[in-house]
Amino acid sequence: PEDKITGEGNWVLTVGDSKGGVLAVAVDAAGPCKKLIAGAAGNKLLMLADGRADASIMNLGTSLWDTCAPEAIVRAAGGTLTDLFGAPIEHRGGGELRNLL
Repeated sequence: PEDKITGEGNWVLTVGDSKGGVLAVAVDAAGPCKKLIAGAAGNKLLMLADGRADASIMNLGTSLWDTCAPEAIVRAAGGTLTDLFGAPIEHRGGGELRNLL
């Protein structure tokens, strides 16, 4: 399917079609840009990795497991994944990880 791009600007931001309050403020704060509407966190991050987008803002309901594998691909392509404040995403929980079998 063809990418649905709206807006004008010199760079491309991937966003979902959610209209949440904080998400809308973050998208507005991004400034003038082309917005590429896409579903699924992994899909948005893959658009970064393959060069179709320059940045992405995820829905605040996105779970860590939705971004873990796609982040590895983004990093391999030279990108980074952070929260809205620029802090790295932590994909590990506390405690010991072990095979229980």
